[in-house]
Amino acid sequence: MLAGMVEHSLPVFKEDRHAFQTEVLGMVEKVLGLAEEQLQGEVTAAQSLVENGDAEKAKREAAVADTEKAYTACQEDTKAKSQLKAEKTAAFQATVDPLKQATTAQKDGDANAVLLSKERETLATLVEKELTPLKEAAGGKRQLNSITKALEKAQL
Repeated sequence: MLAGMVEHSLPVFKEDRHAFQTEVLGMVEKVLGLAEEQLQGEVTAAQSLVENGDAEKAKREAAVADTEKAYTACQEDTKAKSQLKAEKTAAFQATVDPLKQATTAQKDGDANAVLLSKERETLATLVEKELTPLKEAAGGKRQLNSITKALEKAQL
């Protein structure tokens, strides 16, 4: 809007301008002044950034150094945790292997106990059916052979 009005106000000499033209040019002057102040503020901010560049650089270098230290600490922590994990895994395996061996021995022992239990039942049956009548009847060859075979089978 101002640009369109400036086009008709500037070509006219100051003494020959109408009051509205003078007022428009005053507005343009005010707008340009504000723009100049804003740009001057931006230039000042940029200048201070340039002047403080060394401080900013040192600050960023310090941040990089701190980050590298933290990264190194994390790596060392990870190595320590990995080593601890390996140690605990080895300790776990050291307890698991004897447990497996004990479980296997227990199963073998249980199997032997079952066999012994069956043999005991067989012998108890043999004593009940063969030995008791043999004692009462004062022995029979057939019964003695049966007892001998059963004892040989039981490896006794």
